[in-house]
Amino acid sequence: MGIHDAVVLGLDPGRDKIGFAAARRDKSLVVSGVLPSREDAVWERALGREEDMKEIFSPWLRECPASNMEGLKLSLIVVGNGTCSGPLLQRVRRCARCEVLCVDERGTTLEARKLYWRLHRPAWWQRLLPQGMRVPPRPLDDLAAWAIAARGIDRAEG
Repeated sequence: MGIHDAVVLGLDPGRDKIGFAAARRDKSLVVSGVLPSREDAVWERALGREEDMKEIFSPWLRECPASNMEGLKLSLIVVGNGTCSGPLLQRVRRCARCEVLCVDERGTTLEARKLYWRLHRPAWWQRLLPQGMRVPPRPLDDLAAWAIAARGIDRAEG
């Protein structure tokens, strides 16, 4: 797949922050980040002008370089149905130029923890701990959004 292929954007809404992740149809991560909830107007700017997504989201990126955002074309947006999802879902539906799905986000925090350790191999001493006792050193809202995007891909293709 090339960098200009269509991607799925997953959103994990919350009171204080919104996790976002772009994934390819094979569920591989393109880019992810965490945006303060007070910045939610960014979605209107970004979804209205996809060509500027790199510039718009660069300050909040967590995983993968901003260069991965060049040439992205959204084919689907998936919003988790948890805390504070209503206003974000309405805003995204109003601005999006593609299909928007809402999916159940139960369990995505645990999935995000597994995804973190898949991306960032634990130190030797952490591997001695049971997986459930390993605590990632940062919030995982962006990786929960990746899990939400994967659920949307499954639903759209199923």
